[in-house]
Amino acid sequence: MEWPANSPDLNPIEHLWSHIKQELHRRYPDTWHLKGSPNVIRSILKERIHKVWWDIGPMLLANLVESMPRRIRAVIDARGNVTCY
Repeated sequence: MEWPANSPDLNPIEHLWSHIKQELHRRYPDTWHLKGSPNVIRSILKERIHKVWWDIGPMLLANLVESMPRRIRAVIDARGNVTCY
């Protein structure tokens, strides 16, 4: 497929990171308010993100892959400008 080289609208990893962030805060609402040393906070975040990451289902990944033709069409239609993605 051909598409504009540097379009964030075409980068499905951005949507995956968004999912991880939302899920992290849904499961662990205290994430913004963790207390302790930077090493303690880093350890807690690493453990939580690891749990969220390994719970990503194949449907989410399949949906991201399947969305690519729609994303490309949206960027082409918008002539490289902002899209709904």
